[in-house]
Amino acid sequence: GGVGAPDTDDPFLVQSKILWDKGWGRELGVKTLDAYRKSLEKEGLPVKPERPPGLPDHLDRLVLWDRRPLLMKEGKGFQPPEVSLEALGGLFLFAQDPTVIGGEGGAWYVMDLPGSVLRGYPGLCAYLEVWGTAGPGLGWDWDDDAFPECGSASRWE
Repeated sequence: GGVGAPDTDDPFLVQSKILWDKGWGRELGVKTLDAYRKSLEKEGLPVKPERPPGLPDHLDRLVLWDRRPLLMKEGKGFQPPEVSLEALGGLFLFAQDPTVIGGEGGAWYVMDLPGSVLRGYPGLCAYLEVWGTAGPGLGWDWDDDAFPECGSASRWE
């Protein structure tokens, strides 16, 4: 960071500067604020955000979503346009097809839902588990163990 506060009300310039100051450019290997902003344009992210017509007045914030530094590195994550499934999507998926995470007899199965993270600790993602005969449960965790009976759920963007 370190290039000072922007002298503008332009949401793109303000928000891109904030993300730059928080290390987004560094994580992407970009050397300057200008290069970071150009990378946003190149990715097709909205650089001139506009309020959608009919948006209620209380929804008064336009937010720049640059998810690139938060995505898993190549070879570990989903391939676009596949993205991480959120907790709500996992619940609907399980409700309509409980076989997606197994759960026979006394066995346990877990489906990570990495599209939902805990606000105060974003290293924790949602998961849905079937633990023996106790039935399904939704929780938050992050573990470094990988088992064949566990997996991360995804959806089409």
